[in-house]
Amino acid sequence: MEAYVAQPTEEGQDPKTPVQAIAHVMPKSTFLCSVGMQSTSIKRNAKADAMNDHVNELESELQAEKMGSTGLRSQLADV
Repeated sequence: MEAYVAQPTEEGQDPKTPVQAIAHVMPKSTFLCSVGMQSTSIKRNAKADAMNDHVNELESELQAEKMGSTGLRSQLADV
């Protein structure tokens, strides 16, 4: 962990914190989330991504229905 924190950082980046070092060494540990040392933003991001995927799917279905209704209207206009 000390070696991870001691690694040089690129310009414009914040230095690594001990909490980040612990999270790097123990990435699958739920203990850190339980004690509030690790953000739960990963879970939130996954939920947001799933929600965005669902919204995109629904928008695609709506667009397909609109195109289908436009086709039907043009067929009715031809009759």
